[in-house]
Amino acid sequence: MDPVEYDSGNQREFPDEIPEVSLNIPLEENLSINRDIDQKFSMPNQGFRTNFDQAWTVKVDTYSDLIELETALKNLKNLGYKVYSRYENDNKDEYGLFIGPTLEKEDSFNVVDELKNINGYNPEVQKYD
Repeated sequence: MDPVEYDSGNQREFPDEIPEVSLNIPLEENLSINRDIDQKFSMPNQGFRTNFDQAWTVKVDTYSDLIELETALKNLKNLGYKVYSRYENDNKDEYGLFIGPTLEKEDSFNVVDELKNINGYNPEVQKYD
């Protein structure tokens, strides 16, 4: 099929016929699927992890004032901590400030020890959820 070319003002109709294409693939009416294929590609019974270790987080403090929360969050972030906040116990008036999570509980205890020496925080280790 030749390409359709348009020049200024002399347009030709675009052909609406689709040419027949032969892919040279023989089709069998009695095509069957080998049922043994599932055995070749079955998943191994072992080696997959189904239990996951508990993660830990450090609760720095609870705040009811957003400005205090933001100040503490920025200070801890500037010190290099991975900080996040969330509503405290579905109460939209209190916010918890957290550092973490960590996979090793000992790492969270190390953060608690560091925070006790900074700005009078009262941190505690909690399970991360």
